[in-house]
Amino acid sequence: FNPLMKLPNLRVYKMHFLGPSYGLYLSYYQGRIIVRKKHPKREEQYGADVKPDVGSIVLAINGYSLPQKMTFQLILGFMKKLIQKQHPVELTIGEDEEFSTFFIEVALPTLQEQTMKQEKASNNRPTN
Repeated sequence: FNPLMKLPNLRVYKMHFLGPSYGLYLSYYQGRIIVRKKHPKREEQYGADVKPDVGSIVLAINGYSLPQKMTFQLILGFMKKLIQKQHPVELTIGEDEEFSTFFIEVALPTLQEQTMKQEKASNNRPTN
């Protein structure tokens, strides 16, 4: 999958989140913020079909577009600060079936494997 490729079938919608969390696990993939997983409490509260779906792309926060290659930690910190204010936070979400399928079948297993290796490495480090 070419990260520079345009997504001509991208469907865009907006969602409002009241907090105290978004109920989403996000990943950084090829310069984009992607929904990696929905929190079980979110699915329990709103149902398994609740949007956004795994593989959806966060395009904007409160109307401000997220430039590709923006630092993941910076975006996460910004999102956390906004949701902690208890104001509704508006996320603009993009969904593209081809990208979502690629993300779930190819990218996500690789990301999960990398995470497991990092966790294992950090657990094997001696503590002082």
